[in-house]
Amino acid sequence: MTNPQICFADTYFDGLSLLYDRREAIRRTTVKAQLQKLRDTGRFDCFKLQWHPVYDEDYPWPVPKSLFWDSDIAKWIEGACYFLTQSYDQDVDAAVCELVQDICRAQQDDGYLNVYFTVVDPAARWSNIRDQHELYNAGHLIEAALAHCAYYHTDVLLKPIEKYVALLYREFGPGPGQRRAYPGHPEIELALLRLHKATGSMMAYDLARYFLEERGTLRPTPCGSTSNNTGDNTSSYEGALLLYYDWEEKKRGDSPWKRPNAYPEARTSHWYNQAHVPIREQKSVEGHAVRSMYLLTAVADMVYIGVERPVGDEMTWKTALDRLWNNMVDKKMSMTGGIGAIAQWEGFGRDYFLPQGTDEGGCYNETCAAIGVMMLAERLLELDLDSRYADIMELCLYNAVLTAMSLDGKSFTYINQLSSSDTNKSERYSWFECACCPPNLMRLFGSLGGYLWDYNSGPGSELFVNVHLYTSATLSFCLAAKAGDQVENKAWAKGNFTVFKRLEHLKRHQRGHQLDERLACSVCAKTFTRSRLWWHICNEHRRLTDSMYSTNEAKSTIYLGLNTIATRYS
Repeated sequence: MTNPQICFADTYFDGLSLLYDRREAIRRTTVKAQLQKLRDTGRFDCFKLQWHPVYDEDYPWPVPKSLFWDSDIAKWIEGACYFLTQSYDQDVDAAVCELVQDICRAQQDDGYLNVYFTVVDPAARWSNIRDQHELYNAGHLIEAALAHCAYYHTDVLLKPIEKYVALLYREFGPGPGQRRAYPGHPEIELALLRLHKATGSMMAYDLARYFLEERGTLRPTPCGSTSNNTGDNTSSYEGALLLYYDWEEKKRGDSPWKRPNAYPEARTSHWYNQAHVPIREQKSVEGHAVRSMYLLTAVADMVYIGVERPVGDEMTWKTALDRLWNNMVDKKMSMTGGIGAIAQWEGFGRDYFLPQGTDEGGCYNETCAAIGVMMLAERLLELDLDSRYADIMELCLYNAVLTAMSLDGKSFTYINQLSSSDTNKSERYSWFECACCPPNLMRLFGSLGGYLWDYNSGPGSELFVNVHLYTSATLSFCLAAKAGDQVENKAWAKGNFTVFKRLEHLKRHQRGHQLDERLACSVCAKTFTRSRLWWHICNEHRRLTDSMYSTNEAKSTIYLGLNTIATRYS
């Protein structure tokens, strides 16, 4: 199996449908509208490393207004590359190339790559890992580089990013002179694991695993270079058991009662960052919802990689994933699939605390959090073919993600409450100061085809359908170069069904720089019980003819199964 950011390119939406319309609106309008917003706000030129007036503006400590600009640019590049893959646009192409050129030129000699801590406050590099998003930004740059490499077939961006990863690998870890830190906002973990899967980089894998294993661990004084840190003398804390976040806070000389506005409490709020205890010991999903989803997505990736590279503790990680997923879905998820009821920390409240609107004290349901649920569900499906994950992915897509964008693709919601009031209206905006959601929607829909179904190749290959399409679509994958077109478009049926209008051999065709045999199948299936179906191509070398249809009664070389029990229909 593979991540949706890879296999999306094999899905082609052939007919008119809700998903087709949404993707077309983004392709035609959103990509360029967001590009213009990047230009208007100064983000587009930020990697040119010139001073911008926003750098002089006051901001609520400890997050400057421009701190996320790197990630805004990176997510736009990533999403743009996905849409370019299936529909070329000269203006978008030119913008991507200019941004990539700026990013490469902005890299420092040691590999460091961050706008704010290069232009505005170089002395503060790595001084506040908890709050200031250096590693979060780095993660999105990694994902942008992977998307850029996949589309352009060049490592012009990937090489600088790999140099940055090498710097991070030297800077963070358990060794002498390293910082025993881990990201305040998880994201780089899943990006590093994607980099490992794409390139085989063991540095990326080891660093991601370190971040996941170290999180929430009490240590005596952390090892680490302090040449770039500022603050008081910490000798009085030598030997004390501290989380890294507490240690760096003391190193900065912060007041023990000083806290970011979003933090629920002073000094005891590490559950906001999912760092209150090690991940495998966490009993429930807590804190900032997006951070939690990105973190658990990385854990699922690590477990999946562990199947190929066992380290002996995959089951304890998987047990934690199951426990946290069940707690979220059973006790902390709105009927739409939205998560994160509490506005103050954009995150989870107590079990079953699910108000309908923010004026009732909850129902924040950030757009990025719903996207994070889809990401996590997709990764869990790679570990366990369980219809629960596919159903939640579908629930979020149609009810918590689609609603976050206007029909014309020009305005978005950050908050997705179920009911609004005169004092707390539900409104869409063209952009946000913290603009994480709009480009996140763009990159999700750019790679949407990879979420809808998946496959693995080789003898006994399988095709997995996750989300009903309500349309005809074509899927290509490496098997016997056959094709089929769906003729049924039903979302519900009594029993299992799949109907192919034709099944035939395809000619070899060029994709990228390779010629290979591809199989294109147009598939639409669902069951009465909403359980997940999959097709098992039992003999990839056997010719399928136009006369062969796959239904509950027709003979076929295709098996249909309910969950994980294969059943032959004949």
